[in-house]
Amino acid sequence: MTEKILEKIQFLLKLCCSAILVLMVAIVALQAFSRNFLDYSHAWVEELASICMVWIAFLGAAMAAATGSHTRIDILIRAFPEKVTKLFLILGNLLCTLYSCVLVWYGFVLLGSASQTKTAVLRIPNSINYAALILGAALMAAYFIILVWRDIRELRISGKKGVEE
Repeated sequence: MTEKILEKIQFLLKLCCSAILVLMVAIVALQAFSRNFLDYSHAWVEELASICMVWIAFLGAAMAAATGSHTRIDILIRAFPEKVTKLFLILGNLLCTLYSCVLVWYGFVLLGSASQTKTAVLRIPNSINYAALILGAALMAAYFIILVWRDIRELRISGKKGVEE
């Protein structure tokens, strides 16, 4: 059941990132067309494009966490036996979980302070960017916890196989 829910969340993340990317490409293309052919520049495009970029970055980071695709330098730990490598991966994912939780915490702090200010052109609350931080970091923390749980389960299963052999 948990797997189905996670797959649906992952699908929604992909859908949201794709929609935001399409929006960003469309408005930047509109801006390029307007500047080059109409001698007119829309003031709101750069502001909206930067908001889109922030949302794509944090939702994309959550998608990377979901698939275990975050960048890591693992050349050293891959030289160890499989169980030691798995322990290092668990430790790394636990540290990433902790860091994601810190991001969520400070995201809420920043959300509160930024909710009183508005963007220069669109006049929407600046807190919209921090909402992306909170959502992305919360999803990353959840996915890292799931990765830790899976790795521990695999480690226990491989330990039982070693005892049976």
